[in-house]
Amino acid sequence: DGAVVSGNHFDKSAGSTASTNAIQLAQAANVNGRIFGNFIKMSQTSGSLVGIYLFNGTGHKVYNNLIYDIRSTNGTIEGIRVRTGGTAPEIYFNTVSFDNATATSGNLKGFREELSNTNSVLRNNIFSITQTTSGTKTDIELASTSTVTSAINSNYNVFWVPGGNVGMRGATVYATLNAWQTASTQDAASFETNPSFQSVTNPVPRSGVINNQALPGTGITTDITGATRSATPDPGAYEFTPPSGDAAITNFILPPIPHCANTLAVQFELTNAGGDPLNSVTINWTVNGVPQAAVNWTGPTVPPGASTIVTLGTIPVTGATIYNFTATSSNPNGGPDSNPSNDSYTYNGFRRGLEGVFTINASLPVSTTNFTGFQSMANALSQHGICTPVVINVMNGPYDEQVVFNTVPGSSAVNTITLNGNSQVLQYNPTNAASDHILQLNGVNHMIVENLTVNSLHATQGRGIHITNGSSKITIRNNTVNVSTTNSTSSAFGIIISGANWLLDGSLSDSVVISGNTVSGGYSAIQLSGVHWNTPLTRISVINNNVFDWYGFGVYLSYTNGALVSRNIIRRPTRTNSGSDAVTPAGITVPAGSLAFLLEKNRIYDLHVSMPGSSTISRGVYMSGTTTAPTSGTIQNNLIYGMNNDGAQYGIQDN
Repeated sequence: DGAVVSGNHFDKSAGSTASTNAIQLAQAANVNGRIFGNFIKMSQTSGSLVGIYLFNGTGHKVYNNLIYDIRSTNGTIEGIRVRTGGTAPEIYFNTVSFDNATATSGNLKGFREELSNTNSVLRNNIFSITQTTSGTKTDIELASTSTVTSAINSNYNVFWVPGGNVGMRGATVYATLNAWQTASTQDAASFETNPSFQSVTNPVPRSGVINNQALPGTGITTDITGATRSATPDPGAYEFTPPSGDAAITNFILPPIPHCANTLAVQFELTNAGGDPLNSVTINWTVNGVPQAAVNWTGPTVPPGASTIVTLGTIPVTGATIYNFTATSSNPNGGPDSNPSNDSYTYNGFRRGLEGVFTINASLPVSTTNFTGFQSMANALSQHGICTPVVINVMNGPYDEQVVFNTVPGSSAVNTITLNGNSQVLQYNPTNAASDHILQLNGVNHMIVENLTVNSLHATQGRGIHITNGSSKITIRNNTVNVSTTNSTSSAFGIIISGANWLLDGSLSDSVVISGNTVSGGYSAIQLSGVHWNTPLTRISVINNNVFDWYGFGVYLSYTNGALVSRNIIRRPTRTNSGSDAVTPAGITVPAGSLAFLLEKNRIYDLHVSMPGSSTISRGVYMSGTTTAPTSGTIQNNLIYGMNNDGAQYGIQDN
């Protein structure tokens, strides 16, 4: 009880042990520990390190520690790790600096929660991770089983992780502070900014942006050196005074996307990172490396730590040109800049909204109109938006990748996106069951996917085309989709509209047409899942498809309103397995909660043609409903025959 670890200098400088904890408090009986005033570094260039590891025990306080100068180039490095749920340690005024200039292949984690919902309290810390890595780097990492909104209690921290993630929960990333705040509801008063350390080996901040921005009242009255904390303290291990005369360019101001105008007002964010009011500064800037006329900015005055937006000039922009912008400040208040490291900011890759015809062609080099993969094309659409209808022609496949098209700014009934597969193949082996799509439309509107072959290479799982997160005004036509024909669980679907988990959630999609496709395999070959019977999928049409070799359900309607299933051929010509009772083969299944459906002119047959004599049940159309989730619709002019099994046979069953 009450162990104290203070005033030590740790350096893992040698040794063969691959992983080391500098300080560890272990076992539940170890309570009320105090870890403060320690300097932890790693001179060794290989191996892993955890700076401070709180394995178990309650009542611990960790404050005024410095974890810095980490030189490993291959191991996993963690600043502070907390293992056990509910232990609620208080973690204040620490500086974690993984800023070595030598690249690493290891994963870098400022704070890590090992098990779920530790209730750790994080206040007034600095997490700076600028070291380049081929692994992942994140300031805060939660366990995959954590509740992201309540796992920790975090605020008044400083995050700086260029090229990495402010937060993660398992494999889910929150790249920016805004994304982390939205998902977690934490860190409302925290900063995402460069602390501008004096050096890698002396990480004392110089930034006026974070000066005096820590939360007082924590009971921590001195810093790591013993200096008194001010009434308005500084975050991190050190109290500091920012230098005078420090002007920083901290951001490029993106215009609303898509940008469809022929000119662009180039704007950057100017920040006073110094300790004195900023009244004037010179800003030099370039467009694609070409110097532009310098701007002599003369106010209004910017107080220490504040920012303003400066318009540097207006330039012409054309649709097929990529623009890179750099702005550099100098001469703050007519004198030298005390911290040149934050003077410049570069933004690469601006372009007008996409227009016209593009290709996905791996045989050609990347250009403004050609992309060598599906995902790079999808990323460009989301990043830049569209100003006219866009057609994407796929050539020279196959393409082995998992693809997500996210929301495309500017798409409309006029400005549509057409992905023309030209009979090329998109394939992928989705080994992660939680993210098993091959092609996903996530919050996309006004898109056509046609003439594409989509294959899951996994033996038992994969969603061929997954429409989710309210994607609407979608047409899926004339595609071939192949997923598992041997699965026996809900692990594979051909074309599916649903939420992330098809069993638990749905999508609020509207006006989706699934037409002329050949879909083979899956638990359901085509599945339509709304959120609830009073928040259903609306106006979904499944027309003229060949629906083959599913396990349980050919076409499945769950929480739909106004669905049309018409002129489909629904059969199992080669499938040799099926379930029992509720998941025995049914051509069309309408469970509780679908209203105003029309099932017409479908041919449903050969449900057991490759397993004749089976004792399992066959159903042409299968319906169920309850008083709270009614089912209603019309079934007309369908042809149901050729069941081939020895078990019960139902043409149309209303259960």
